[in-house]
Amino acid sequence: MNKIMNLQTLLKTASIVLLGAWLSACQTTARLDVDKSASTVTPNEATQAAQGAEYLWGGKILQVENRGDNTEITVLSYPLSGKESPQARKESTGRFVAVYPGYLEPVDYAQGKYITVLGAFSGYRDGMVEGADYRFPLLNASNVQLHQVRDTPLRIPFSIGVGISL
Repeated sequence: MNKIMNLQTLLKTASIVLLGAWLSACQTTARLDVDKSASTVTPNEATQAAQGAEYLWGGKILQVENRGDNTEITVLSYPLSGKESPQARKESTGRFVAVYPGYLEPVDYAQGKYITVLGAFSGYRDGMVEGADYRFPLLNASNVQLHQVRDTPLRIPFSIGVGISL
């Protein structure tokens, strides 16, 4: 009788541990602790008057350049979801350059990956996009976060058939 109770206790404990592990595996990336008003202004809407304001922007990485004491990430911006990840299926909200102090590995932050950046708006830099003049808003990044985002909807193949074997 005592062995059965010990086995039941062990099974309950193992079930609780496995449930906790399963739930923690379902957790998405950690959210940035930021005032929600920081993500209401898009890169296209940023003005010189907002210099020093903190923004939360995200999108698809277009280019990464390490420049000695900082890393510059050029991003095609998209609106952020409630979970602070870029919504790639929505219309772009412009481009911006995130300036991160220190070195970021270009393989980890490669072209085509998605990122969310928290930082202070520091002005503009004039540049070119496919031969056209473009004013890139600059964001002095205090925090960057990579995301797994799908460009296209997930398609699950489905079929119904009848099998005949002879």
